[in-house]
Amino acid sequence: MTLAYVSPKDVRAHIIAQYAEWTVLSALRSNAPIKSRRDVYTALGRVDFGSLFDNALGPISESDFNSWHARAVEDLLARERRLNVGWAAKILNVYLKTRCYVGAEGRHDLSKAIHPPIDG
Repeated sequence: MTLAYVSPKDVRAHIIAQYAEWTVLSALRSNAPIKSRRDVYTALGRVDFGSLFDNALGPISESDFNSWHARAVEDLLARERRLNVGWAAKILNVYLKTRCYVGAEGRHDLSKAIHPPIDG
């Protein structure tokens, strides 16, 4: 059996992404319409975060982020009917805060554009 080389950067990115998923799961423990690991991770897995973390695309503007965020919320609502706009936004925002602030990941200016999670 041959093991493929995985760069430390790829391992770090994977760990940060998994930690961000876990922070979302932890944030949804009380009163959330979805709480199971399977439901939360499945919902996150359906979100296309790629354009936010592809540094080759250059800086991201607040306008571009807001457009992405609106589409991502709509996509989550369409795929997970138990969510409302507030919960969908919280899922995205907790995940992004973790990857941007804790993991120092994302396109330039992403950390300035992301929205704070708001509990209702």
